[in-house]
Amino acid sequence: MLNPRLIALLMFAAGLVLVNSGASAKQQGASVFMRLFDRDQNGKVTQNELDVASSQRFIKMDLDKDGKVSKKEFGKHMQKRHRDYMERRYKKMDVNQDNKVSKQEYMDAKRKRAEYRFTKIDQNGNGVISPEEFARCKGHHHRHKGKNIFAKLDGNGDGYSTKEESLAAWANWFKRNDTDKDGVVTSEEIKQARAKRCR
Repeated sequence: MLNPRLIALLMFAAGLVLVNSGASAKQQGASVFMRLFDRDQNGKVTQNELDVASSQRFIKMDLDKDGKVSKKEFGKHMQKRHRDYMERRYKKMDVNQDNKVSKQEYMDAKRKRAEYRFTKIDQNGNGVISPEEFARCKGHHHRHKGKNIFAKLDGNGDGYSTKEESLAAWANWFKRNDTDKDGVVTSEEIKQARAKRCR
């Protein structure tokens, strides 16, 4: 069993700053969810809002418009999302918006990202990552790679995800995250769900 202090030192050496800003990290994840799905911006996501957003995402992924999303189409969608994500990260790093990232801008951005990632792993918020927290985070990360996500969307395992299968997968997600079973998912419920796992 690895010593927790050794793990913390290794994380620091890899660029992770040991700062406990768990509330802001959880808020960031919840606000992204709300931005994507809370269509009327009332702080709650209904099953209908989730269905509408899911349908729109499905339409974007179905490149050949045959009513199914193949693994290839899903892969292209994920690649585009990755490119878009990298562009957003670059713009975020370029604080003075001169279309160049200085060493200081880069280091500041890395420090913020490291703080966010550390707080996701340090689930009990004690400022130290235990071997169990580290293993739990690593295991969760590997379970959510692209092909595993596609497998959840492809309900019958035929290599395609239909709109119905996609909506069913999102409905299951909604059910799991609607912890008080009131028919809406709030940012608080998302924060609580994220606190239970590492991402």
